[in-house]
Amino acid sequence: DTFTQLLAGALPASMEPWARHGLGLANYAIGRHDEAVVAACRRHLGGLAPGAEATCEPARFDQQAPRYQYVRDSGSQCSVSVLFRGVSELDPDYMAFVALLRAIDDGMSTPLHYQLCDQKGLAYSVQAGLEPLADVVLLEVSGQTAQAKVPALIEGILTLIGAAREQPPTMDELAKIKRRYRYDLLASIDDSGAMAGWFGGTALYYPPPSLTVRLAQMDAVTAADIAAVARKVVRPERLAVALVGPLTRARQGELRAAVMGWH
Repeated sequence: DTFTQLLAGALPASMEPWARHGLGLANYAIGRHDEAVVAACRRHLGGLAPGAEATCEPARFDQQAPRYQYVRDSGSQCSVSVLFRGVSELDPDYMAFVALLRAIDDGMSTPLHYQLCDQKGLAYSVQAGLEPLADVVLLEVSGQTAQAKVPALIEGILTLIGAAREQPPTMDELAKIKRRYRYDLLASIDDSGAMAGWFGGTALYYPPPSLTVRLAQMDAVTAADIAAVARKVVRPERLAVALVGPLTRARQGELRAAVMGWH
């Protein structure tokens, strides 16, 4: 990989010290380090008790229906978070799940912002992202809006995401998803922190995949794969909605009923 080749060469003289540390961590994670690094670690960390290797139970889920949580706040706006429990990074459907996110929100021209903000004016801001962990990944859509628009915003988010189950991206949209994913992934090579996290952070849980592997997996994703993972993830028993803001009791009840009745 390009990054592995970068690590094999000398660091540019202009690189900041923190970047050197980031590259060093990534270097160590892929097994390329010298005895001087090991000796320094022993000198500075040798006094720490080694302890025992931690074993964590896989995440367990007993959710059977949508979850709804409201927290009152005196601010003038409401914060909305709509979450779906997705598939883990080790799941064969993970890259289709990543493509699903990008079909929903990958810039201001994609449906989430364009439809809900530009066309309907339902939110001051709205964005989607993945929170990836070793055994579970969350798809979160969050936004800020006025109290009166909260019901319409939540309905709009759920309708838009729900439509992905039966309306896969067009060929042009899929090509754009893959093109932008490739661009973003290759651009991360210039970010030592991102590379340290990719190789070093991931290695704490499982062997990190190479960039080449991830690019090949994304290239293999089809529109049907995206619709299939949407049907797998976008389900009532995987949904949670959280609201923070100054809602009246009547509106709270209205929203709870809408969320709990969504399918």
